[in-house]
Amino acid sequence: MKTHIKKYGLLLVLSVLAVGCSNDAQENAEKSARHLKSATVYEAQGQYRAAMLEARNVIQLNPDQDDGYLVLARIYNSIGAFGMTQKLLEPKVEAGATLSPELAVELAESYLASKKFRSASKLLETAQSADLNPALALERQRLLGEAYLYLKDQKAFDSVKASLSKRGGQEAQVVSLFLSAAESLANNKPDQAEASLKTLLSIDASYFDALTLSGDISMYYNRLDDAERAYTKAISGLPTTDVMLADKVFVLKRLIDTLTQLGRSAEAFTYQKILADANPGSYEAQQKFEEALSSYIRGDLDTASAILKELREDYPQDKNSATLLGMVAQQQGQNEYASQLFDEFVDTETAAPSVIQAAALAKINAKRSGEAMALLKAAVEQQPNNAGVLSTYGLALAELNNDTNEAMIMLERSLALNPDQPRLRIALAKSHIQKDNLPQAIAQLQKAHKDAPDDFLIQQVYYRTLAAADKKEELQQLIESDLAKNPSSAKAMFFKGWLELGANRYAQAKNHFERAIAKDDPTTKGLAFAGLAQAHAATGKLVEATQAWEETIKINPAVLRAYGQWLITLHRRGQIAQAEQRLADLNIDAKYWQPDYTMARLAFEQRKFEAALALAEKALSKNATNAQVKILAAEASQQVGFAKYQLGDVQGAKVAMLRAVQWSPENVTYTANLIKIELDAGNSDAAQKILDQYTGSENATVAKHYLQGKIFEQKGNPQQALGSYQAAWSIQPSDLSGEAIFKLLAATANKGADFLEQWKSALPESSKPVLFQAMTMQGEGKLDQAESLYQKALALAPDIPAALNNLAWIYHERGDERALPMAKKAFELAPSSAAIMDTYAWMLVEQGNVKEGHAILEQALALAPNNKEIQEHLAAAKAKL
Repeated sequence: MKTHIKKYGLLLVLSVLAVGCSNDAQENAEKSARHLKSATVYEAQGQYRAAMLEARNVIQLNPDQDDGYLVLARIYNSIGAFGMTQKLLEPKVEAGATLSPELAVELAESYLASKKFRSASKLLETAQSADLNPALALERQRLLGEAYLYLKDQKAFDSVKASLSKRGGQEAQVVSLFLSAAESLANNKPDQAEASLKTLLSIDASYFDALTLSGDISMYYNRLDDAERAYTKAISGLPTTDVMLADKVFVLKRLIDTLTQLGRSAEAFTYQKILADANPGSYEAQQKFEEALSSYIRGDLDTASAILKELREDYPQDKNSATLLGMVAQQQGQNEYASQLFDEFVDTETAAPSVIQAAALAKINAKRSGEAMALLKAAVEQQPNNAGVLSTYGLALAELNNDTNEAMIMLERSLALNPDQPRLRIALAKSHIQKDNLPQAIAQLQKAHKDAPDDFLIQQVYYRTLAAADKKEELQQLIESDLAKNPSSAKAMFFKGWLELGANRYAQAKNHFERAIAKDDPTTKGLAFAGLAQAHAATGKLVEATQAWEETIKINPAVLRAYGQWLITLHRRGQIAQAEQRLADLNIDAKYWQPDYTMARLAFEQRKFEAALALAEKALSKNATNAQVKILAAEASQQVGFAKYQLGDVQGAKVAMLRAVQWSPENVTYTANLIKIELDAGNSDAAQKILDQYTGSENATVAKHYLQGKIFEQKGNPQQALGSYQAAWSIQPSDLSGEAIFKLLAATANKGADFLEQWKSALPESSKPVLFQAMTMQGEGKLDQAESLYQKALALAPDIPAALNNLAWIYHERGDERALPMAKKAFELAPSSAAIMDTYAWMLVEQGNVKEGHAILEQALALAPNNKEIQEHLAAAKAKL
């Protein structure tokens, strides 16, 4: 049987009234006492709203005293606002304060209700308990017992029961009986639980938790009348309050269910209306939100997303759930959806820097960097004194706009507001380097190093910058001084090894790296192994280099570069075939995508595209947003599509190409290939639909016009096709659109001659328009002009098969000895072109090499079985055999 020990329900959104406080301590104390008295009276009268207001006044006037916190926490817990209790009291714990026994009990109550059983037990175990009044001491025991029960710590649970037995008295017996009932239910023994509850209620007939558990057990046995009586008695004992109690919400829901099953729908509806009027959904929504937030913090984005989407359906205007869902969606790579949520719910005047950063990143990843910058600029204007917002905008200016001047201003302003951001000086240094102001860059890094001398990242950037500036003496002095001051420091040893490695003193470098490794410092150990690997590789010790890279990978599985260097050593050793097994032997945690990506990359290089795709998909299952993994998956999928298409599996090819587009929707090449497959299959409507859905960048507009032209051609609309090609040409002239335009104009009276001149003028280095002019001249019998133009085309691009073939034929007809060598070169460049095969083979036949010519002609006819000229040449060659 499944039940719950404590029931919690409603959470309302509460307003906060700020009250000014006097500088006079005595006056504050008197005011605080008056507010506390009012809060206590209001609480006792059930006027919770007023009591909370007064309690907050007490806290504001006297933040170091517990009284106001206690009243507020007690009410929060009563109305089910457990997250609010934690938010109220946890900062005191985090600040090192020792909670009073009363506050500890309230915080533990909130933990228990939030299913944070370990936190509850730990808090109650460590909190002071000697001065608790008897009732509170028993409550502490009850909470501890429940926590231990859920944690399945039987020994500790039994200890609580023993303590209650030792205490004696009816109150302790009641708590003990309740815990016994709970234990029986946890062990699926409802009969024993019911017996314990019956005894308990004979002692204290109004014990709320016992009544509700009795009702639950009666419901379990379908004793609906008994359940109704238990729930009704439980609710009758609750106080009347202006904010509905969590316990009351719980029992009302139980009563509604019971009455509905009894067929007393009118009474059930009455209770339902009470709940609706009290807005109980707010509490449930808050609990769901906190669950989603916890999932988000843990990195369980799928669970967080599912919860938040459910909340959005119920509360579409709730700002908090929408904002968190936006942050989740952004991290999942759903940037358009995230942007929509942020646009609707993020107020740049009040949003936290982390939210603004997520909103900007979503827009950047959605290829809307202009909107991202506008968002950040608005945030800076509305929060000019927010150091986090200023730094975010400054970093974006440096990375996206290359506006180093404005970026530096923003970063400096952020540092002025909050100097405790030493790493921000790294970005400032980068901006100075971009402005060719290396001294200022070094000065920024020097300041950062001074402010945070133990920050490893700052040390790395600072030292590398000094090395790049060729300040060897200064660098050496810094590193050796650090080592002298900290002779046992792993970081100091690592940097000394790095210094020696840069100076090609490999033996010394190895020594210092090995010393750093021996210190077993998690910050430097992986890097020290990487340095050791480089030193081994530089001295030809490839086995040792491989092993050192493998140690690097084991320590830092997320460092992708280590995998690449490791593969290089295996390549150099001729043992790349062992890569998969060696990587498996490292036993890398399955959560890391880098091993899968590495093997996918290797499989792709080995042209094992199916394997590469499978591995890339495996990597994506662990990191769905990584750009380089998506690019590899898309490229592998495209290659799989090509292979399927060549085998005649058109449907399989389309599926593979479509997946490539889905992984890299901005890449117009993938879209073009998918469209080509549809066009080859005669599916112009499907091709149009694909093109309409293309969401690439503005730079891909040219390609989109070109593809539209291809679709129009397929549909038999040459004029519309010509218009699309010309639109592409007007934006950016290219051989691709040029050839498409020329082929359509070739049927006109001018035969496209004027456009060929335009093409040559726009792209003077292109051989294409010259080639088409030559072919036109040859078709018109103007062989001298054709010869000259073919020669010009070949001067621009020496390996054009068509130009070589056609010029060879002109030479052949003139008896020029250059004909056969040129035809052979064309054949070698395009061995599967039937026309080129025919030219070369016929020349072979006519020059006496009939057998070879005949064989090539047979292959040519197989490629073009309806070509009459090839048929005639083959027949003539066969006659000469």
